[in-house]
Amino acid sequence: MSRMFSLALGAAALTVSMPAGAAVIYHNSSAQFDAAVSNLQMEDFSDTTLHPDLSIAGNAIRIANGVLQQQTGPNRFTRFIFDGSVFGFGGDFDLTPDGVEGGLSIEVIFADNSNALLDPVTVASGFYGFTSDKAIKSVTIGMRDATSENFALDNVRFGGAAAVPEPASWAMMIAGFGLIGGNMRRQTRKLLDKRSSVPALQD
Repeated sequence: MSRMFSLALGAAALTVSMPAGAAVIYHNSSAQFDAAVSNLQMEDFSDTTLHPDLSIAGNAIRIANGVLQQQTGPNRFTRFIFDGSVFGFGGDFDLTPDGVEGGLSIEVIFADNSNALLDPVTVASGFYGFTSDKAIKSVTIGMRDATSENFALDNVRFGGAAAVPEPASWAMMIAGFGLIGGNMRRQTRKLLDKRSSVPALQD
């Protein structure tokens, strides 16, 4: 009975270690992002043809001079929709036309249709990116507050990334393995004790 309880408890610990929500890691440089993803893809807006695994929806969007340009505002947004397993998104943002103001909101829809509002883009000019342990269906860029925001975006990056357990998950996994290992050690010790207690056969 105690053996079954220990094994069940260990299995439960291993199951709980799988996070329900998405673990998101932010990257403030393209080199850092590139190292964190696999199968890196990029759209540089050098022409009017988009990457085959990427589509863009929204309004007031313009692609010119090798960059995507938009002015956010009420009912204005830019949505990047991915075809395939994407676990990371990033790009070179330029918010200098109007100043940073309130920045840009970033909303992610995951493949399981759950969503999350991530840290906003508040860099005046530079890279903003993130990776997740859950597959991403789309990323929507919009207005963060009542202030409209002109911005430009270039070198959009996306790709796969390996799921990395959170620190709490590692602790639960170690506890689970410890319970199972301890139970196996006790069973082995009992078996050895039984063998040693059997009297030797006399000639």
